[in-house]
Amino acid sequence: MTEPRANVPRLIWRGPGDGRSVALTFDDGPHPEVTPRLLDILEAHGAQATFFLVGSRAARWPRLVARIAEAGHLIGSHGYAHRGDWWRSAATLGGDIDRAEDILGGIMPGPKLFRPPYGLLSPSWYRAARERGYTCVLWNVTGRDWRTADGDRVAARLVRRARPGTLVLLHECRAETGDGYGHTLTAVEQYLSHADARGWRMATVAACIDRRRTP
Repeated sequence: MTEPRANVPRLIWRGPGDGRSVALTFDDGPHPEVTPRLLDILEAHGAQATFFLVGSRAARWPRLVARIAEAGHLIGSHGYAHRGDWWRSAATLGGDIDRAEDILGGIMPGPKLFRPPYGLLSPSWYRAARERGYTCVLWNVTGRDWRTADGDRVAARLVRRARPGTLVLLHECRAETGDGYGHTLTAVEQYLSHADARGWRMATVAACIDRRRTP
Protein backbone atom coordinates (compact mmCIF):
# COMPACT_ATOMS: atom_id res chain seq x y z
CA MET A 1 0.00 0.00 0.00
CA THR A 2 1.34 3.41 -0.91
CA GLU A 3 1.10 6.55 1.15
CA PRO A 4 -0.91 9.42 -0.37
CA ARG A 5 1.33 12.05 -1.90
CA ALA A 6 1.00 15.41 -0.16
CA ASN A 7 0.67 17.34 -3.42
CA VAL A 8 -2.18 15.24 -4.80
CA PRO A 9 -5.72 16.57 -4.25
CA ARG A 10 -8.01 14.22 -2.36
CA LEU A 11 -11.20 14.92 -4.25
CA ILE A 12 -12.17 16.51 -7.57
CA TRP A 13 -15.73 17.26 -8.64
CA ARG A 14 -15.34 20.22 -11.01
CA GLY A 15 -13.67 20.60 -14.39
CA PRO A 16 -10.65 22.57 -15.61
CA GLY A 17 -10.55 26.21 -14.62
CA ASP A 18 -8.93 27.64 -17.75
CA GLY A 19 -12.19 29.10 -19.04
CA ARG A 20 -12.43 27.04 -22.20
CA SER A 21 -12.15 23.33 -21.29
CA VAL A 22 -14.67 20.63 -20.42
CA ALA A 23 -13.69 17.29 -18.86
CA LEU A 24 -15.69 14.39 -20.30
CA THR A 25 -15.60 11.14 -18.33
CA PHE A 26 -17.01 7.73 -19.22
CA ASP A 27 -17.82 5.04 -16.65
CA ASP A 28 -18.41 1.26 -16.65
CA GLY A 29 -16.41 0.25 -19.74
CA PRO A 30 -14.80 -1.04 -21.71
CA HIS A 31 -17.55 -2.32 -24.00
CA PRO A 32 -16.72 -4.34 -27.14
CA GLU A 33 -19.06 -2.35 -29.40
CA VAL A 34 -19.42 1.05 -27.78
CA THR A 35 -15.79 1.71 -26.87
CA PRO A 36 -14.35 1.50 -30.42
CA ARG A 37 -17.09 3.75 -31.79
CA LEU A 38 -16.65 6.22 -28.95
CA LEU A 39 -12.91 6.38 -29.58
CA ASP A 40 -13.55 7.07 -33.26
CA ILE A 41 -15.92 9.93 -32.40
CA LEU A 42 -13.45 11.47 -29.96
CA GLU A 43 -10.63 11.20 -32.50
CA ALA A 44 -12.73 12.83 -35.22
CA HIS A 45 -13.24 15.84 -32.96
CA GLY A 46 -9.70 15.95 -31.55
CA ALA A 47 -11.18 15.41 -28.09
CA GLN A 48 -9.54 13.88 -25.03
CA ALA A 49 -11.49 12.13 -22.30
CA THR A 50 -11.08 10.12 -19.11
CA PHE A 51 -12.30 6.52 -18.89
CA PHE A 52 -13.12 5.04 -15.48
CA LEU A 53 -12.86 1.35 -16.27
CA VAL A 54 -14.27 -1.59 -14.34
CA GLY A 55 -11.45 -4.01 -13.61
CA SER A 56 -13.42 -7.17 -14.39
CA ARG A 57 -14.40 -5.76 -17.79
CA ALA A 58 -10.89 -4.52 -18.54
CA ALA A 59 -9.63 -8.05 -17.92
CA ARG A 60 -12.02 -9.35 -20.60
CA TRP A 61 -11.10 -6.76 -23.24
CA PRO A 62 -7.45 -5.79 -22.67
CA ARG A 63 -6.97 -4.73 -26.30
CA LEU A 64 -9.66 -2.09 -25.90
CA VAL A 65 -7.96 -0.83 -22.77
CA ALA A 66 -4.69 -0.59 -24.67
CA ARG A 67 -6.42 1.28 -27.51
CA ILE A 68 -7.84 3.83 -25.06
CA ALA A 69 -4.38 4.47 -23.66
CA GLU A 70 -2.71 4.57 -27.08
CA ALA A 71 -5.20 7.22 -28.21
CA GLY A 72 -3.93 9.50 -25.43
CA HIS A 73 -6.96 9.30 -23.16
CA LEU A 74 -6.63 9.06 -19.40
CA ILE A 75 -7.61 5.86 -17.61
CA GLY A 76 -8.93 5.78 -14.05
CA SER A 77 -10.18 2.98 -11.84
CA HIS A 78 -13.86 2.26 -11.24
CA GLY A 79 -13.01 -0.63 -8.97
CA TYR A 80 -13.06 -4.29 -9.93
CA ALA A 81 -16.58 -5.59 -9.41
CA HIS A 82 -18.82 -2.49 -9.58
CA ARG A 83 -20.93 -3.40 -6.60
CA GLY A 84 -22.65 -0.88 -4.37
CA ASP A 85 -20.77 -2.10 -1.31
CA TRP A 86 -20.32 1.37 0.14
CA TRP A 87 -21.15 0.16 3.67
CA ARG A 88 -18.29 -2.33 3.85
CA SER A 89 -15.01 -1.72 5.64
CA ALA A 90 -12.13 0.21 4.10
CA ALA A 91 -10.06 -2.99 4.19
CA THR A 92 -12.65 -4.92 2.16
CA LEU A 93 -13.16 -2.12 -0.35
CA GLY A 94 -9.42 -1.66 -0.59
CA GLY A 95 -9.17 -5.24 -1.81
CA ASP A 96 -11.50 -4.35 -4.69
CA ILE A 97 -9.31 -1.37 -5.60
CA ASP A 98 -6.18 -3.51 -5.40
CA ARG A 99 -7.67 -6.14 -7.69
CA ALA A 100 -8.52 -3.48 -10.28
CA GLU A 101 -5.06 -1.97 -9.96
CA ASP A 102 -3.48 -5.36 -10.72
CA ILE A 103 -5.18 -5.09 -14.11
CA LEU A 104 -5.01 -1.36 -14.78
CA GLY A 105 -1.92 -0.28 -12.90
CA GLY A 106 0.49 -0.70 -15.79
CA ILE A 107 -1.49 1.69 -17.99
CA MET A 108 -2.14 4.40 -15.39
CA PRO A 109 1.25 6.16 -15.49
CA GLY A 110 -0.26 9.57 -14.72
CA PRO A 111 -2.37 10.60 -11.74
CA LYS A 112 -4.06 7.71 -9.96
CA LEU A 113 -7.79 8.41 -10.25
CA PHE A 114 -10.65 6.53 -8.64
CA ARG A 115 -14.39 6.85 -9.00
CA PRO A 116 -16.49 4.66 -6.68
CA PRO A 117 -19.32 2.60 -8.16
CA TYR A 118 -22.49 4.69 -8.56
CA GLY A 119 -20.52 7.68 -7.26
CA LEU A 120 -21.24 6.56 -3.70
CA LEU A 121 -18.16 7.97 -2.02
CA SER A 122 -18.61 6.57 1.47
CA PRO A 123 -16.00 7.20 4.18
CA SER A 124 -14.72 3.66 3.64
CA TRP A 125 -14.31 4.06 -0.13
CA TYR A 126 -12.62 7.42 0.45
CA ARG A 127 -10.22 6.02 3.03
CA ALA A 128 -9.36 2.96 0.94
CA ALA A 129 -8.66 5.08 -2.14
CA ARG A 130 -6.62 7.69 -0.28
CA GLU A 131 -4.50 5.07 1.49
CA ARG A 132 -3.50 3.87 -1.97
CA GLY A 133 -2.61 7.29 -3.31
CA TYR A 134 -5.71 7.81 -5.44
CA THR A 135 -7.54 11.05 -6.08
CA CYS A 136 -11.30 10.50 -5.88
CA VAL A 137 -13.21 11.95 -8.84
CA LEU A 138 -16.92 12.77 -8.90
CA TRP A 139 -18.66 15.25 -11.26
CA ASN A 140 -20.84 18.36 -11.37
CA VAL A 141 -22.74 17.66 -14.61
CA THR A 142 -24.29 14.41 -15.81
CA GLY A 143 -26.03 13.51 -19.04
CA ARG A 144 -28.25 11.07 -17.13
CA ASP A 145 -27.74 8.57 -19.91
CA TRP A 146 -28.63 5.73 -17.55
CA ARG A 147 -32.18 7.09 -17.23
CA THR A 148 -33.10 7.38 -20.90
CA ALA A 149 -32.21 5.65 -24.15
CA ASP A 150 -32.93 8.84 -26.11
CA GLY A 151 -29.60 10.20 -27.30
CA ASP A 152 -31.16 13.49 -28.38
CA ARG A 153 -32.41 14.11 -24.85
CA VAL A 154 -29.01 13.34 -23.38
CA ALA A 155 -27.38 15.68 -25.91
CA ALA A 156 -29.85 18.47 -25.12
CA ARG A 157 -29.02 18.16 -21.44
CA LEU A 158 -25.30 18.35 -22.15
CA VAL A 159 -25.74 21.40 -24.37
CA ARG A 160 -27.64 23.14 -21.56
CA ARG A 161 -25.29 22.25 -18.75
CA ALA A 162 -21.84 21.11 -19.89
CA ARG A 163 -19.84 24.31 -20.28
CA PRO A 164 -16.17 25.12 -19.70
CA GLY A 165 -15.25 24.34 -16.12
CA THR A 166 -17.57 21.35 -15.83
CA LEU A 167 -16.69 17.71 -15.19
CA VAL A 168 -19.20 15.52 -17.03
CA LEU A 169 -20.39 12.01 -16.20
CA LEU A 170 -21.42 9.67 -19.03
CA HIS A 171 -21.46 5.88 -19.45
CA GLU A 172 -20.36 3.35 -22.04
CA CYS A 173 -22.78 0.68 -20.86
CA ARG A 174 -24.93 -0.50 -17.98
CA ALA A 175 -22.51 -2.12 -15.56
CA GLU A 176 -25.02 -4.59 -14.13
CA THR A 177 -25.99 -6.12 -17.49
CA GLY A 178 -23.27 -5.05 -19.91
CA ASP A 179 -25.83 -3.53 -22.30
CA GLY A 180 -24.11 -0.97 -24.52
CA TYR A 181 -25.26 2.65 -24.53
CA GLY A 182 -25.53 3.49 -28.21
CA HIS A 183 -27.57 6.54 -27.28
CA THR A 184 -24.55 7.96 -25.45
CA LEU A 185 -22.63 7.84 -28.72
CA THR A 186 -25.38 9.90 -30.37
CA ALA A 187 -25.25 12.41 -27.53
CA VAL A 188 -21.46 12.71 -27.57
CA GLU A 189 -21.39 13.31 -31.31
CA GLN A 190 -23.97 16.08 -31.04
CA TYR A 191 -22.37 17.67 -28.01
CA LEU A 192 -18.87 17.70 -29.50
CA SER A 193 -20.19 19.43 -32.60
CA HIS A 194 -21.77 22.02 -30.31
CA ALA A 195 -18.52 22.45 -28.37
CA ASP A 196 -16.40 22.66 -31.52
CA ALA A 197 -18.53 25.50 -32.84
CA ARG A 198 -17.75 27.45 -29.66
CA GLY A 199 -14.05 26.71 -29.59
CA TRP A 200 -14.23 24.66 -26.40
CA ARG A 201 -11.59 22.06 -25.65
CA MET A 202 -12.21 18.56 -24.27
CA ALA A 203 -9.58 17.84 -21.62
CA THR A 204 -8.79 14.92 -19.35
CA VAL A 205 -9.25 15.01 -15.59
CA ALA A 206 -5.50 15.56 -15.31
CA ALA A 207 -6.18 19.15 -16.37
CA CYS A 208 -8.23 19.57 -13.18
CA ILE A 209 -5.51 18.38 -10.80
CA ASP A 210 -3.60 21.61 -10.28
CA ARG A 211 -6.70 23.80 -10.17
CA ARG A 212 -9.10 21.89 -7.93
CA ARG A 213 -7.56 21.12 -4.56
CA THR A 214 -9.51 20.34 -1.43
CA PRO A 215 -8.30 19.97 2.14
